[in-house]
Amino acid sequence: MQPDNKFCKNCGFKIAEYIAKQNAKNTSSTDAKPETKAPATKPVAAAKAPVAKPAPAATRVGKSHPMNKKKKAGLIAGAVVLVLLIGGYVAGKKYYSAENQLDRAVKAIGKGDASSSLSYLSTNDVKLKLDKTTIKPLLNYYQTHARALNDLATTTRNGGEGTMKFAQSGHRLLVFPAYKFNVSAVYPKVTTNEKGTKVTVSNAPSAGFTGKADARDIGPLVPGSYTLKATAKISGKKTSTKIKSDLLEDDSIDLSFQTVSVTVDGYPGAEVRIDGTKVGNIDEYGQLQINKYPIVSSSKLTEVYDPKGAAVESRAVKLADGYDNGEITLGYPGVISHANADSLIYNLINDADYLANNGDDTDTEDQMKDMFVNGADNEDYQQFVKMAVGYYKNDNIDSVSMTSDFKHVYPKAKDKAKVVANVEYDFDNADADSTHVQVFQYEGEVDKVGTDDYRIVNFKISKKVSDEHQAY
Repeated sequence: MQPDNKFCKNCGFKIAEYIAKQNAKNTSSTDAKPETKAPATKPVAAAKAPVAKPAPAATRVGKSHPMNKKKKAGLIAGAVVLVLLIGGYVAGKKYYSAENQLDRAVKAIGKGDASSSLSYLSTNDVKLKLDKTTIKPLLNYYQTHARALNDLATTTRNGGEGTMKFAQSGHRLLVFPAYKFNVSAVYPKVTTNEKGTKVTVSNAPSAGFTGKADARDIGPLVPGSYTLKATAKISGKKTSTKIKSDLLEDDSIDLSFQTVSVTVDGYPGAEVRIDGTKVGNIDEYGQLQINKYPIVSSSKLTEVYDPKGAAVESRAVKLADGYDNGEITLGYPGVISHANADSLIYNLINDADYLANNGDDTDTEDQMKDMFVNGADNEDYQQFVKMAVGYYKNDNIDSVSMTSDFKHVYPKAKDKAKVVANVEYDFDNADADSTHVQVFQYEGEVDKVGTDDYRIVNFKISKKVSDEHQAY
């Protein structure tokens, strides 16, 4: 049987019609349902139809089928997604490079941005908790030590390891390696000596404790700047102290309390403070006695003198530096010391005494004028010279003795001081059988001039202290 025959010679099967119908099926749309054919009237003959082998012709015709719209759209969408994925990966690889992550980490830490910084910090210490609160000391440290942060960044870029190692730790977006600074915990040790001492640590509530401790471990802590506070009640007095410390290693911190007894010399009325707390005032004799006052190793004593609303604070003295049962004299910035003021007034009165007993003397007068602001043009200098030479020229005075008794120096302001001294005049008069003794109180101002020189601005009698005649 040949495919181009119209009928089978043996059974009469319509060969040409069958082949035409099969070709029509192959060229129809894939969405069309195949037509259901009624069974042939001669099933036996139909079963023999495959002998004609029409399938190869159908396969050759099928390769010209057109692609449907849904399939084409799917392929285009897939291609677009693939391009986006490739582009996103390339961009992400650059954005999440180690160098760019380092730049963002350093910037966040430098700004003190806790939220951003936290994503660039990690730790291998399972006991160390990193959150927005615990990392604040680290951020505070680098904000006040910008150079240290810059050194850390430079060392890391050059392949070295700074105070924190910058290394891969996990992934970002499940694909890109995450780089973070690895934080090594510090374990500071705190010592206290009172059972009731309460210790608190800023930004680390779990590090605090109450009681007596000998090098107690308060770690783990994130390295950084902390404030440690100790409070206790000693001899019925509640006392406290604060210590600010950069805890970058396993440092030892002594918060032990101790007591001190001292005599403080100063300006009458000046307020005496220990660690900023008032403990008393200097009395009229220039002293304040302090007995068994609780302190810590860092406690400092200061004085604040307030002349007419212009408060001046003295230099601080560290009480733990061997002052127990001793005496402390405090100095004020730019204010002449008691000893130097005493020496200055002594020299002035001594030179005046020389002129009163020897008359005009250029060398002595030159020495005197150098003690005054504006030298020879100073009004009080002129009055002292005139007075002393006048005594010498007075025929009723055989001799005169002038002596000083320095009393006080008070700070008026920075580089300015008020001085108080008594000056005694002993006159031997020509027509008397006794010595006329007068004591006057002088007050004046002494200012700092230049680097370390002090000169008298004015020095005048403020009152008469006594006036009497003493028999020979």
